[in-house]
Amino acid sequence: MNSYVGIEIDGAQMYMMAETTSGHLEHTVPTGKDCTLPHLQHEVEAFVAKLEFTPSGIGMGMPGLVVGSDKVELSHVLPALNGVTADMFATSANIPVAFINDVKAATMAEAAHYTDNETNCCRHHGGRIYRGRRCSLR
Repeated sequence: MNSYVGIEIDGAQMYMMAETTSGHLEHTVPTGKDCTLPHLQHEVEAFVAKLEFTPSGIGMGMPGLVVGSDKVELSHVLPALNGVTADMFATSANIPVAFINDVKAATMAEAAHYTDNETNCCRHHGGRIYRGRRCSLR
């Protein structure tokens, strides 16, 4: 069993998922331009509290300029994320949190399906992610 929590935040919703002994636990909450940081923090805390284990870590994909793996410098999609640091989502259990830009996360997830000598394109447009053709490099 994977002991991590995965969270994806976008302009419409925050999707949280964890693997449990009885399957996957999933929860989605609405976001939007008026969404607040305390609301997001509360929802993450509540989701983690439902788990039958303490997660080893939380990975969060989100829109915006993510600096390193622990700060959102700017998010034009969710202003509540501007200046947010990963430790602000650590929950009361002080769980390690890592951030990644949502498009970068999608690209990495797609790239995992291809060998090193293949190229893959992943494009984010209008809130949707489009996969491109893979090409063999020769």
